Amino acid sequence: MAVARLGLTDGDDAAVGLAFFRAHGDVYVAAGLGIVAMAVALTVAVIGLDEALAERASRVARRSVAACGFFAAACLAAAGAVQVGAPGPVLRIAEIDAADGRAAYLVVHLVGVQGAYAAGLLAVSGWVVGICVLAGRSRLLPAPLVWLGVIPAVRVLIGLFGPLLDGAPDALFVLYLAGAVGVNLWVLIAGAVLARAAHGRTVRPGSLGPGG
Repeated sequence: MAVARLGLTDGDDAAVGLAFFRAHGDVYVAAGLGIVAMAVALTVAVIGLDEALAERASRVARRSVAACGFFAAACLAAAGAVQVGAPGPVLRIAEIDAADGRAAYLVVHLVGVQGAYAAGLLAVSGWVVGICVLAGRSRLLPAPLVWLGVIPAVRVLIGLFGPLLDGAPDALFVLYLAGAVGVNLWVLIAGAVLARAAHGRTVRPGSLGPGG
């Protein structure tokens, strides 16, 4: 990973994390801004897909799935905000007391990365699975895109029942790791498909001809 090449070889090690903050705090902040942007994009996607499903799924089902998406966006926004605001205060605390600085870094890491960010990824995976179920039944999205929902479904399964899956095949955990990237790609592709479909419904051939 890029952060490993920059020196963050073990995010759970407070000493390594503080050294990374000193050398590349701006990278950590930029990553946090990226997560906030992802939360904003997810919010728009949740609203758009909820509207697209308005006449294809029950209100309760749509609202339940949308709630999962909004929860994911809130978690991601919180995680990004923690990252954006962390380096300066944590380094200041470390200047005053090294032990307190390490403790502050661990709080940021546990609350932001291991807490809010992990919860956000799990929740957005659940949202994608819910959308795939509703969109598959209503044929709103192409079948291949719906079947890709298997990857985030595996992520949800392992996230919820990981301690009970010690004997699970390694392939499941490969899918779990792939889900972190796959979910983002799924949202982008689904958004593009829906935007194209909406454009096709709005602008039909000949509708913008002379005098139209």
